[in-house]
Amino acid sequence: MKRRLCGLYANLRRLIRCESGQDLIEYGLLAGFISVACIAAIQPVATRINGMLTNISSALAQVEHMDTLPTSKIVESVPTPPSHINA
Repeated sequence: MKRRLCGLYANLRRLIRCESGQDLIEYGLLAGFISVACIAAIQPVATRINGMLTNISSALAQVEHMDTLPTSKIVESVPTPPSHINA
């Protein structure tokens, strides 16, 4: 039993001192951190793009709705220019 424990202890010490896989683990951690940073940076951009697409969609829906209105309603919905432009 003592021989087996000594062998296990020797193997454990050898594994702790072995550095052959250390670089691979560091590259994996670095790739993970870069992925998390990219996801964190993309989320606000995605929110802004979603807002812009929503605005475009609602503007197109208004234009589509204006096609079904009578002409008098369309003229009424056009804003009048400011007075300093007419002068």
